[in-house]
Amino acid sequence: MTIARLTATCIALFSACTLSHAALTITVTDVGGEAVFSGTGAINLTGLTPGATGAANGYIFSGVGEANFNIASPGSAQTLRIYSGGSAGGVFGDASPVQLTTNTGDLLLLGSPGTIGLLDSYSSNDPITIDATAASFDGMLLTPGDYTWTLPSDTITLSIVPEPSTYAALAGLGILGLATWQRKRRA
Repeated sequence: MTIARLTATCIALFSACTLSHAALTITVTDVGGEAVFSGTGAINLTGLTPGATGAANGYIFSGVGEANFNIASPGSAQTLRIYSGGSAGGVFGDASPVQLTTNTGDLLLLGSPGTIGLLDSYSSNDPITIDATAASFDGMLLTPGDYTWTLPSDTITLSIVPEPSTYAALAGLGILGLATWQRKRRA
């Protein structure tokens, strides 16, 4: 395991601990320029209205004024069931669709306004694992932060975390500011 992957795993675990109220927490981390999607949990479908089925195609998308997130296996359409009755997590970027390069986890669609899509065979509270990669974190123009889809009986949280070096740079600026402040205070 590379140091970057280990760091991403630690950040994902920390995020999962701090966001423990969510039944499903998905963390998107910048690892060497790639977007790494990871998460586990389950979704309680009680109170949601099942709708039509459709195909998911392995894209990640967040458009202007939209809050769409679609994880499926690249290159193969999978049938999902759309559920409505929740509220959307908000706009988390403004990118064009980005093709996933890998996905060994489950299919998931988080849509606007408050719709979700799961494999047609999904049963309420079945375990869900998210493990996917997209080639470009920066190309997706994601906005760091936490975005929560509120369902009648559950929540889904999408946590977007920049590359760990970004935090190191911010910490460095904070230390520099503190040192400058103390110097001025002594003078």
